[in-house]
Amino acid sequence: KQGTALLDEQDKVSLPESMRQSIPETLQSSGLPGFQQHHCTRTEIEAAFEEGAPHLGLHPVECPQSSATLRSVLSLLFDTAAGGALICVADPVALRWVFDSHGGSDSQAAVPVAQSSDSGYMTNRLKGIHISDGCFATAFREFTEHSNNDRWPEDHPDEAARGRPKDGAFLLSNSGYRLKCAAKLLGLPPAAAFPNAGTKHQAALACASAVADSFVFVRSDSGTIHLAFKQRCGRLCVCTLHE
Repeated sequence: KQGTALLDEQDKVSLPESMRQSIPETLQSSGLPGFQQHHCTRTEIEAAFEEGAPHLGLHPVECPQSSATLRSVLSLLFDTAAGGALICVADPVALRWVFDSHGGSDSQAAVPVAQSSDSGYMTNRLKGIHISDGCFATAFREFTEHSNNDRWPEDHPDEAARGRPKDGAFLLSNSGYRLKCAAKLLGLPPAAAFPNAGTKHQAALACASAVADSFVFVRSDSGTIHLAFKQRCGRLCVCTLHE
């Protein structure tokens, strides 16, 4: 028999035979590949964006706009965020290829979608606002300030925000503008196992694997920050970032 029973054998013996036969076996975790793990300071990863880092399998980010966007994301996560967050930075074409390319398909197969969790509130609020703008930082901090129900307060000055969920990923162009905010990333195939982490971190790995040349940052509620990306060889790499 495979798996470990939900109750141990001693517990089973104390039950009637009819009940013992109905006790299900534990569901087994699926085997997923691992990933390269590294630890980097904020200064080291900023230098890697500029100059490349062979030991990380990371090419230099040649576009100045893209490099500036990545530095702004680091600033948001290290200096502004009040809680957990997930940010994916990529070329808009790559993001649309994954999340928008199936709109006209007649296929019934499940495909990835980025579904708004707040009826488009954050996406509309940050329309046309660059990531380096103070208005973006203010909105991001408010979004990451979690409450007991993880929703915007009912007395928030912006009536459009009231009662809406504070949940989901930020999908940003490499030029620093939002494509979608507070998005649930659904239907991405699992890419690797992220031990001792939750669904947000698993979604970050899946996004980094699916979206070409993306950088996916995930911050836990405790403040730990990870960066996931695909190395030149195609293998996923995760860097734990610290000051």
